[in-house]
Formats: sequence, C-alpha cells, structure tokens
Amino acid sequence: MIAKYLVDTDWAVYYLRGKEPFVTKLQEYLPHGLGLSIITVAELYEGIFRSTRPDDSILAAHQVL
Repeated sequence: MIAKYLVDTDWAVYYLRGKEPFVTKLQEYLPHGLGLSIITVAELYEGIFRSTRPDDSILAAHQVL
C-alpha cells in the first residue's frame, strides 16, 4: 500500500506516548496508509538512544515501525 499520509516526528512521538487526540487521528488515517520519512525514523532513534530507558523506548517504537 502506498502511504497517503506522512507522519512527522512530533506526531510519532505523541502516538508512542499515547497522547490524545494524536492516537485517535492516526488510527483514523491508518486504513488510508501512513508513512514515516527516513528523517523521522532517524529522529525517533536519536530520541530512543538518548532516553533514560532506551530498552523500553525501542520496544515501543518497534511495535509501531
């Protein structure tokens, strides 16, 4: 499926943290196709490895990616 919507880093982080209304909106858009740019993926990994709990953060990110 081709991604119709490109998710930016802020939205991806809010989704991973379970913040509303971001979770609801992304789930609404999911059937239409969501994508992440390589820049967003790199920024997510940078945040993961700088976090105080990188193991937990990487598990959460891999569930989304």
